[in-house]
Amino acid sequence: MSESPEERRLLDAVLAAPEDDAPREVYADWLIARGDPRGDFIACQLAAARGAAEAGSRARALFATHGEAWAAALGGVEPSDVTFERGFPVSCAARADALEGLRPGAAWSTVTRLEITGAAWRDALKVATALETLSGIAALSVAFDQDAELEEDAASWLALLGGGRAPLTSIHLSCPRGVLELTAVAQAPPHGSLSAPLASPGSWGAYVDDPLERALKSAIAAAAGRP
Repeated sequence: MSESPEERRLLDAVLAAPEDDAPREVYADWLIARGDPRGDFIACQLAAARGAAEAGSRARALFATHGEAWAAALGGVEPSDVTFERGFPVSCAARADALEGLRPGAAWSTVTRLEITGAAWRDALKVATALETLSGIAALSVAFDQDAELEEDAASWLALLGGGRAPLTSIHLSCPRGVLELTAVAQAPPHGSLSAPLASPGSWGAYVDDPLERALKSAIAAAAGRP
């Protein structure tokens, strides 16, 4: 069902002040007045965040009943793969082969963390396309079923860090042999080259998997103008 102009205005107020509970309370009241259980859920999660244990129990019961429908608005994800905070989804997990089934739209507006599992190294373009449509993602975690074999494997993922994909600020890549953790991603220019102020191993955590480490070192050398 499409949003009415009034609902769109209420949601815009929530998005304009993500740390403020007041617009969420107004939206919850609006939903409750229309018999929508999502309003009760939002109100209960807000109360639970302030320490009301009974409200937390009520929120969990509501999610057990209606969570499937609320998760369906995201497309291609299970209720157990979505985390709601203060009444709205904030993180989501999805398998790489389900990315094309995700449904960009208002439901994703508050989601800032995306975890992708079952990924292959060839999926870089697929993930990049998802990030273009899910533009609010700030933290991306990708788990691969197999190790990187070539430096080019990792380099294709480093290319995800550029291109002006704000607000993406961190990426976590993991495979059976190791982990690569990158931060301050939004400051990196396109094509996997890292900006000089960030080009130091201390800025980027620990690199265990050799192809990932080689690709990162190559990008650091390029940013610093070294051969």
